[in-house]
Amino acid sequence: ADLRGISVIILANVPQITAANARALEQYVYEGGGLLVAPGGLSRVENYNTLLYRNGSGVLPARLSSPVGAWSDPIYVASVDSEHAMFRFMNGWQGAPTSPIGRYFPAVPKPLDSKVLAVLATTASDPYAIEGWLGRGRVLLLTTPLDTEWNQLPLSNFYLPFLQSAIRYLSGSGGLSRNVPAGEPLVAVLDEPVEEKNVSIRGPEETPAIRGGIVATPLGQRWRVQYSGTRTPGIYRMRVGNNEITFSVQPPREESDLTPLTVERWADLKKQLSFDEIDPTRESVGTAVVHARSGRELWLLCLGGVVLLGMVELWIGGRWSGSRS
Repeated sequence: ADLRGISVIILANVPQITAANARALEQYVYEGGGLLVAPGGLSRVENYNTLLYRNGSGVLPARLSSPVGAWSDPIYVASVDSEHAMFRFMNGWQGAPTSPIGRYFPAVPKPLDSKVLAVLATTASDPYAIEGWLGRGRVLLLTTPLDTEWNQLPLSNFYLPFLQSAIRYLSGSGGLSRNVPAGEPLVAVLDEPVEEKNVSIRGPEETPAIRGGIVATPLGQRWRVQYSGTRTPGIYRMRVGNNEITFSVQPPREESDLTPLTVERWADLKKQLSFDEIDPTRESVGTAVVHARSGRELWLLCLGGVVLLGMVELWIGGRWSGSRS
């Protein structure tokens, strides 16, 4: 199939793929596509390892083993990487999801170009979610299916926001937001190698360029640049060589509290700011503003001056024309 224009491909309990499928998927991810792999009871481990893992050179970020486990002895997700963009939605949650998992695929991640994002509560701390990179694209491997055949995660309040966040991340938008809350890091992913000394940050109000606190790390064949000093809301500009990336750091939501002020708070503000309070039930805002104005109206004098200048110009023009004749 023509995979151009598709943001994310999901292999959900696919039994097996062909060599042509594997080549197409590798090319798709290499060019920037997102791939989510979630094998299940129909999936043939040998086929996945041979065509997708390919001894560590393929698109799959880990080598799979035959599934293990049983519903009679369920396990759970032990922990997740809460600092990762995919799990940012869990800020404020207590611990990991508590839905039981009956069976899963043990997996050994690649030594390079992969990262374990969540682990299971097993003696070997087997992975639940593994991220991988190939070229410009991203891959997410889940070691248990997306449906309820082997686990009850789809019945939990964790499942829907997790999949939504995963799809956004794999499509290239997750973790790369240009609008971030105050205190959240600025993150950019670039195609060329980056040296931290060549990266500068300019904060709001045209403050001097910042070069400290910038971290550049390889991300597969791409580079990830991060800056965490975003306590002050405003516009931040990240300059990498000749390229400039603009970010907007949003103020805390507490500053947008629309709760009506109490009488005591109004009195305190009036004392601090020395403003006049207008009661719209007694007097309109327009009338109050007009009455508060002082000084003299000048628009009529200015208009008269313009007319006078026009007449003088006509007179001078006539005299000049007469003298030339």
